[in-house]
Amino acid sequence: MLMADAYQGDWQLQQYDSYQGSSRWRIIAPLEPRIEQLVQAQSCVIHQHIADYQWLCATSEGLWMLQREQQQWWLTLWPTQVPAAQTHWLGQIISRQQTELFELKIIDSKFTAHQLIDYSRFKWGQRQPLLREIRHGQFHLQLQQPLEDIFILQLPHSSLLLQFRARKKATRPGYH
Repeated sequence: MLMADAYQGDWQLQQYDSYQGSSRWRIIAPLEPRIEQLVQAQSCVIHQHIADYQWLCATSEGLWMLQREQQQWWLTLWPTQVPAAQTHWLGQIISRQQTELFELKIIDSKFTAHQLIDYSRFKWGQRQPLLREIRHGQFHLQLQQPLEDIFILQLPHSSLLLQFRARKKATRPGYH
């Protein structure tokens, strides 16, 4: 279980819950936290705006997500080392989070970032992949139909993937 001291910054946090290897805190102060403060406090290797009021910050210890939800600011940490990880063809799923609209998977892959990029061209060629290198060893791959974003971060002995996609809306029987 993660401790509340996993966050190394000057924000005032109240631990909300801890499950499946992740911890979530409600941010008490400041009232309007900024991603730059999180990036500096946690020495983020990569940070990315992923949706309205949602940012990701990857460190060697794990993945932080800053988000505004229901008029509150929240901070979530998924550590890179989680027991009982699930196997995925890209590697080990170390975290899977779902809301009504989105799904986020964090995958630890034994493949290098360049191997993953080469394979993605073959595997997802029909999904019109758009690739850009954010920084050396950091890539953003966007796939179409369905829309999916994959952020790839090259670590010393593996790669970390953040797979972010919109979930299909559930339809009720008799409605189309």
